[in-house]
Amino acid sequence: MQEVGGSIPPSSTKLSGPSSRPATRTDPAVVRILIISGIALTAIGLVGGFTAMIVFENSPWTRLIGLVPIGFVSLLTGLVVDLLSVRPDTRDRQDRQDG
Repeated sequence: MQEVGGSIPPSSTKLSGPSSRPATRTDPAVVRILIISGIALTAIGLVGGFTAMIVFENSPWTRLIGLVPIGFVSLLTGLVVDLLSVRPDTRDRQDRQDG
């Protein structure tokens, strides 16, 4: 196979497949805290903020609506970290299937 000028030869990349990256797993407690706090902040912001906006028109409690985006970001971060982190049991299954 002839190499194109300026390309990186395949022998220099040293990649041996999906198992070449070290497995990383975040602490499940941190993920659980992110998800639960996200749900709680979003619920408090929606219920408290809209209730204060409807019942008390010019109340400082209407600022509770500002918790909704913070809760959403926390929930989204927890879900993404949980779904993208490598679980040790699934890594073992992949190694057994490959080998």
